[in-house]
Amino acid sequence: MIQIINKFYCFFKLLNKNNYCVNYNYKTFQDIPFSLLKKKGIKYIISDIDQTIVSQSNNFLSKSMQKKIEEVQSIFGKDSFCLLTNEPSDKRTKYFNLFGIDVIDSKKDKKPCINTFLNASNYFGEKIKLDTICFIGDRVFTDIIGANNVGMMTIRVDVLDTKSDTFVTSILRRIEKIYIESCLSQTN
Repeated sequence: MIQIINKFYCFFKLLNKNNYCVNYNYKTFQDIPFSLLKKKGIKYIISDIDQTIVSQSNNFLSKSMQKKIEEVQSIFGKDSFCLLTNEPSDKRTKYFNLFGIDVIDSKKDKKPCINTFLNASNYFGEKIKLDTICFIGDRVFTDIIGANNVGMMTIRVDVLDTKSDTFVTSILRRIEKIYIESCLSQTN
């Protein structure tokens, strides 16, 4: 029952534009200027997995993505970068661990619920200021809203492969596009 109430609470947070507008938009994870984020005071990076760093249909990092993640780890430190997912699997976690990347399972509370993002931030330590964390994801209704609700910097990247989206996800992406355009029209 508490989870249902939490999901409705998360949904109604959509009505507040501050919760769904991102700090930055980039085409891909590889386009993000991580050294600039470091200069802006960001100390930690959490990224979504599916459709952000790997496509839904491919669980393997491309060579260019491996190289970019190595760059991120060299800028921030290996212990300052992790992945957060709503769809965990032991096989997948072991794969990312081979690259020195820890995967945080959102367990019972899924993104965009606040507890998910607070628990993920605890990966870096309990006294971490949330505004020193940048969350990167492709979904407004899960990744961006959840990270904004706890005060993290947010970066939205374009989806890697829309062909592998489910029917429901493809509809939600169309709705998210309206929200994104609304935010962009306010800043221009």
